[in-house]
Amino acid sequence: MEDQDETQDEALAVGAVTRAAARTAVFAILSDDHSYEAGLAEARAVAEGVQADLGPRGVIELVVALTSQLAAQIEEEAREKGLLAADIAEIRLLD
Repeated sequence: MEDQDETQDEALAVGAVTRAAARTAVFAILSDDHSYEAGLAEARAVAEGVQADLGPRGVIELVVALTSQLAAQIEEEAREKGLLAADIAEIRLLD
């Protein structure tokens, strides 16, 4: 039982770290303090830090955190506009 509690605690800690990293990466890109390219470089540095600290699992959790946040924003926009979230995603995520 202790191993399971430890695993759950570790998962919660990883989740908290990756959610914070996701927020930092997004704000780095949106910052008015530097150029878009500098923001991308800072976001990459955040991802590299997650990889260095938490390994591949941390990177996976970072992707999940960012994807979840993006999906929530798309769903909110869809509700506001009375459209399907999939339609908004199709528009927003064009190549």
